[in-house]
Amino acid sequence: MVMDQLILKLKKHNNQKIKTMKISFLVTIIALMIICCTKKGEPSKQGELLKIEQIGKLSVDRSMNGKLVTIEGYVGFCNNSMFVQLGKKNKMSIYRDGLCKGEKLADAEIEISGNSIPLSGDKPRNYASFPDEKNLTDESLMFMTDDYQEIPNGNLKFSGRIVYQGDGYYLENVTIHK
Repeated sequence: MVMDQLILKLKKHNNQKIKTMKISFLVTIIALMIICCTKKGEPSKQGELLKIEQIGKLSVDRSMNGKLVTIEGYVGFCNNSMFVQLGKKNKMSIYRDGLCKGEKLADAEIEISGNSIPLSGDKPRNYASFPDEKNLTDESLMFMTDDYQEIPNGNLKFSGRIVYQGDGYYLENVTIHK
């Protein structure tokens, strides 16, 4: 009787050990899939770096529609009432002299990271993120550039296709460069 109870306890213990080993194995396999199945993508093409004079003419001369261009400046939401959607593209403004200072150069659609991890394909890049989701300010923004550098908000280059909308324009499919 005692021997039977001891055998039953050993079987239960071994079953728990096997379950734990299976779970550990599955977690390891999933982690390896995430690490091994994502890769760094090829560098994105950058458009012509526009001068201030060229940017000033964009709203009048619509011949640049659909063209790949690069605009250098400081990006921010520049509007306290703007709703930030994590994991989606948000319209942000590019300014010449600092965060929401000086001449507004353009708007750009930039993805704000929702902290999702892809299981395959290229590693994520060309997005903005807030390290502290309780501090959603322009100054706290971090950017993952096209060459996978994580850098704080500052003077950056934003390359994208010009899209005209009403009287204005914005950049879509934006890549971020230092």
